[in-house]
Amino acid sequence: MFVAQTIAKSSRGFILGGTNGLFSVYEKTSDRKDPYMHIKSFYIPQESFSSLTVSATDEHVVCLSTSPPSSGSGSRLVSFPLGAVDVMAESDAAASIVPVSPGGLHSGSVIALSTCLQKPYVASVGSDRTLRIWNYVKWTCELTHEFKGDEPSAVALHPSGNQLLVGLRERVRLYNIMFDTIKLFREIPIKNCRELQFSNGGQMFAATMGITIFVYSTYGYSVQSGMQQLYAFTGHLSPVKRVLWSPDDTFMYTAGMDGNVYGWDLIKNQRNDDVNMNRNTSFTGLVAEFPNKESKYHRVAVCGTDGTEGDFCELSWQDDKKDSHDLKIISCGSTLTDYVTR
Repeated sequence: MFVAQTIAKSSRGFILGGTNGLFSVYEKTSDRKDPYMHIKSFYIPQESFSSLTVSATDEHVVCLSTSPPSSGSGSRLVSFPLGAVDVMAESDAAASIVPVSPGGLHSGSVIALSTCLQKPYVASVGSDRTLRIWNYVKWTCELTHEFKGDEPSAVALHPSGNQLLVGLRERVRLYNIMFDTIKLFREIPIKNCRELQFSNGGQMFAATMGITIFVYSTYGYSVQSGMQQLYAFTGHLSPVKRVLWSPDDTFMYTAGMDGNVYGWDLIKNQRNDDVNMNRNTSFTGLVAEFPNKESKYHRVAVCGTDGTEGDFCELSWQDDKKDSHDLKIISCGSTLTDYVTR
């Protein structure tokens, strides 16, 4: 049984798509009684088309295909050569369908993303319990890995693009990225990690567990104690959402759901009290500008929500000037409000 689910206009008529791989092509005619003529239909049982769009030249049609649950393929975008339907045999239709993104797409929501410095990679983990590594130059999905029975919650690519961290329910795992798979290298017993970040040099990484930020050496390891833990910072009252490293990897900023933003000095192994936004806002985004030769100012910007509307906050101050702190707050839908803290 075939059920039509979607229709798309083309310059010569329209395309019909539906369940069990129904794909029909119709063209306009000059006959008022029968204005559209059926050109050809294909039936591809392993596909189910729920949405169609036709290219401007009528050469290709892109379809959102939902495979049967038993196939385990989920939803994907595929392309079909519309310009060749006149000469195409029905037996060749299945082989003519090619994925728009080789390797497929996430079939659920994307939970976390990460990029790296030395390779054109983006790593993503999703609610479909898969990890995917994308090449954003080639526009391809180069690697897919499924975590059976465990949903990943965080991901971080090493700056070299040769390793990655994945946060899982009971542990954080460090993988080596091979040609077409990933291989487990190390693991740490950190539960429900929601944020992972490699340092800019890749020699350290930060992992959060609730209100605690752990910093580990990427390369330090012993048989007795496992991966070498360098620091453990606490101070937030609610889970930490974001971690940001300074360019020289000697300092970190963290933003939490408690509305606090803190700075952590890795050389002195202590919290830097210059950074404190203490707002009734659950922060979800964090960026910063660090002092350089042209400017002595620190700037930290965060965004989040207080449950009713969004907030954007910027805190800036100058080195060695304790009274120079300037806090700017923008509530979405309202005007800019400046607060000066001493």
